[in-house]
Amino acid sequence: MTSVRFATAMLPCLVLFAACSETPVARGRGGSGGSGGSAFDTGTLPSDTSSDDASADADDAGDGSAALEDTTLDDSSNDTAAGDTAIDDTTVADTAVEDTTTPDTTPTDTGTVDTTPTDTGTVDTTPTDTGAIDTTPTDTGTVDTTPTDTGSVDTTPPGYICGSAPTYTGQVGGLFAPAGGNPLPVLSRSAFTYGNANLSNVALQFPVVDGVIATLDAPISVIGAVVVATSYLSSAAVPASQSNFWVADRFGSIEVRLDFTNAANVPPFPIQVGQRLNFTVSAVNSYQGMGQIQAASNWTLVSSGAGVHLLERTNSLVTSADLSELVRVEGTITGGGAACGGTSRCFDLSYGTSNIVTLRTASTAAAIGQCVTFVGPVRQFAGSLQLDAINFDWLATVL
Repeated sequence: MTSVRFATAMLPCLVLFAACSETPVARGRGGSGGSGGSAFDTGTLPSDTSSDDASADADDAGDGSAALEDTTLDDSSNDTAAGDTAIDDTTVADTAVEDTTTPDTTPTDTGTVDTTPTDTGTVDTTPTDTGAIDTTPTDTGTVDTTPTDTGSVDTTPPGYICGSAPTYTGQVGGLFAPAGGNPLPVLSRSAFTYGNANLSNVALQFPVVDGVIATLDAPISVIGAVVVATSYLSSAAVPASQSNFWVADRFGSIEVRLDFTNAANVPPFPIQVGQRLNFTVSAVNSYQGMGQIQAASNWTLVSSGAGVHLLERTNSLVTSADLSELVRVEGTITGGGAACGGTSRCFDLSYGTSNIVTLRTASTAAAIGQCVTFVGPVRQFAGSLQLDAINFDWLATVL
């Protein structure tokens, strides 16, 4: 490789900072110049390989040398020198995905809506008593259990023989409604002094099948029927005694059992034993083989205090001919006592010489061994006759 040195003749210029016009003489390896020689060694100079930070070297531009251009990369920007092949700053843009966190789509809490129905107080869900006939096999009857009944007591003198001379008359002759009327004991229906109130025509309309309400094509007028018994005086707006009672005329007695929820169907006045009534029958029914008036209108109170017949059956047999008739039976409770519907118990009542009939009552006073008197309508259940004391005034303890 050819080497280059500057002659020492340039040193004074450098030291004194004076302008020097003398061109330095290059001293080549070939000795002093001869004919045909050049002021400079024509040997190839090495390329300028020095580096700076900002531009190409000064001697690269004017001396005709073949020095390489400065290819040094700068520190802060793209190089602008000719031939600069440095790659521009290609720093990759931030391509980070935007925050795609799933938004909270939970509905805005607007408060839990209380859908509980407004409390209107305890609702009385007791079915409305519509006076419907009980067609279930067990006859529960109508029982007044408020207040607790202790049984009526007949103050017959000590030594009395049960059934020898009954005096208790039940509701008949009582001082407080629905009791009333004047007791007229008789031995047979032929002794009745009632007039003809047209109840026999009503009886002809009773359906053969139980539980079938027959609406009459032609309503029947009843004139002057006598009230002989009533159900108990309940605390309802329409007492049981006003919707369930028995009326009679010279041909017999019939139970009246009305829907007390129908104001037009119920008498507009309290019913009492001994009243004479006019009314028009529009529907009838049969229950356990007993005819009933189910609907009526045009109720009229004709009079009060009429005589009421009691059929004496203490010393004669109670039969199916006595159904719905007001009878008086005195005898001794000799057996039974089993529950037979609701709070009622059924006993064997021995009367007369050797007769036995079922006594049904919810009275707590009834017990085996007692002598009792029953005064009320004869009923039946499942073909068996019953003295059913649905009104506590119908039964009295004698001894």
